[in-house]
Amino acid sequence: MRLIDCKRLQFGILSALLLALLLFGAACGPDPLPSATDGSASGGSTSSSSATLPLPTDYAGLVINEVLSNNETAHAAPDGEYWDVIELYNGTDKDMSLAGVGLSDDSRNPFAYRFPEGAVIPAEGHVLVYAAGKGAVTGAPYNAPFKLSSPGETLYLSQPDGRTIDQTEIPALSADTAYGRRSDGDAVMAYLTPTPGTANGGIQKLSIRSVSFSHDSGFYDDAFYLSADIPAGYSLYYTTDASLPDTANRLYTAPLFITDISDMPDTISPIVVTPTEAGMYFPTEPSDKATVLRFVLCDEEGHVSDVKTLSFFVGFGEKDGYENLSVISLVSDPDNLFDEQTGIFVNGNWNNRGDQWERPATLSFFDEAGNYVFSQDCGIRIHGSSTREFQQKSLSVYAREQ
Repeated sequence: MRLIDCKRLQFGILSALLLALLLFGAACGPDPLPSATDGSASGGSTSSSSATLPLPTDYAGLVINEVLSNNETAHAAPDGEYWDVIELYNGTDKDMSLAGVGLSDDSRNPFAYRFPEGAVIPAEGHVLVYAAGKGAVTGAPYNAPFKLSSPGETLYLSQPDGRTIDQTEIPALSADTAYGRRSDGDAVMAYLTPTPGTANGGIQKLSIRSVSFSHDSGFYDDAFYLSADIPAGYSLYYTTDASLPDTANRLYTAPLFITDISDMPDTISPIVVTPTEAGMYFPTEPSDKATVLRFVLCDEEGHVSDVKTLSFFVGFGEKDGYENLSVISLVSDPDNLFDEQTGIFVNGNWNNRGDQWERPATLSFFDEAGNYVFSQDCGIRIHGSSTREFQQKSLSVYAREQ
């Protein structure tokens, strides 16, 4: 999934549909119930990885080890320029031939770059490929004919017969931050201080992509159990109220029961965010709600990952008013909206403007058929003029490469 690359997205968020997600539902989630018996799902869309054939012994231990896709000053190529860099690592104790091995950012064209005859990666060593696009980098033996997308994309490493050796989904990276294995050849991914050509280290934060979830955000006909495959030696923490999780929150120990929570009492929609209630609409019955879960991965050394946000809509096929509508789930820590000092929805703060009154959020988009399309982090601000005084407020949504 690629981050949507745009300078500014602006949505007038006045519909009852979005408010059901943001104001009525995001902070109303229940404590999902663990199950020891049932991990199946019914309805909706799920995410899964396609099986790959066993690797020949010759390529076992060969991995995409580190990627630098927003290289401004971190690593100069032999020609003195700051190109994108892809590092491979050979985790075996023998030199390995790379001849005919493919490297690509396009699954339909796994051999966008093919290593030449005689290419070798040393035992427990590294090889750098410069992704400079057209033209070779002077002094560099390996040059990919493509560039990396700084908002994120997936890299594919293929053996000569086309089977996959390794693939890595690269997230959006800030300038001079690398993404790769927390240590050479490790299964756990992290955001790193760049070290092209030498051992990985300098963990800035772990990557939540190291955790495999049984279900992605989406619409599901029936209740199901959400499970997570966690690397050995790591812990997964989560929240159900849209707040950012840390080690003080719930520890994941068993699959979580995800069901329709629309009958639960509203906790957000009754909040008065205007000087007067006169003429303002407040729901008289419980609002339709999504279940929102947010996760972080932690290790024993105190490193914490980026946040994974999942929004689940269960049983919405039987609810009125959702047919043939695209849906936006906009999730933000409740304090970003309703804290008396810093919340942009309350206490007259809705009239404040500028970067200092922008708050972080995660936006997920679902098409008219209820299929999950994309998710990305963004910034939100109160939008409008006189409408800032309304109970239902408009929001501007900002998307940036960083």
